[in-house]
Amino acid sequence: MSEPEPEIKCQCDKILPVEELVENPRNPNLHTEDQIDRIAAAIRWQGWRAPITISKQSGFIVAGHGRFHAAKRLQQKAVPVVFQDFDSDAQEWAHMIADNRLSDLSAFDNSKLKELISEMDTGEIELENTGYSAQELEGLMTQIFQPDGKGKTQDEWLEVFRNSSVRQITLVFDEETFAEMLALIENIRKDGGHSNNTDAVAAAIRAYEL
Repeated sequence: MSEPEPEIKCQCDKILPVEELVENPRNPNLHTEDQIDRIAAAIRWQGWRAPITISKQSGFIVAGHGRFHAAKRLQQKAVPVVFQDFDSDAQEWAHMIADNRLSDLSAFDNSKLKELISEMDTGEIELENTGYSAQELEGLMTQIFQPDGKGKTQDEWLEVFRNSSVRQITLVFDEETFAEMLALIENIRKDGGHSNNTDAVAAAIRAYEL
């Protein structure tokens, strides 16, 4: 049985069959397999939060090539689209380039990011739905108490945790052992059907006690 179509939760001009969409052959923005997998995972979980933009002049996709590839990976039949006017080919190309380039220039406030991830790690959702892989999340959270001169100090982070229900154990490994432990935890998570690595580690410790 095929998966249900992800729900469309964004405004759009039309819902078009995927096979009717055409990529711009001059699109310079490349999407890796890993990125497409992550976009697909987000759409599968959240539904469509943003449509694909199509030029009224050329008929090509202008913005949303990654979402287009993700839709094909999900074997979707139809996707939400919006149509936009452009005064010239150059204007259309500039928008196509800027769609990815401008987002590349953004940066995260790591202190706020770590705080959000910590509060979200309750088992309610898969943290990988944030767009970060399990390994990236583990790497981020192992640095949570390391002041970087821009975010919270160690004492400030401790105060955040004291005032929340979230608690953390920080383990320090060399690079090789870290990769090994992360792979083992990931296997436990998948085999046990756990929603996150925290639950997987807790289950493994409880099993050891038994």
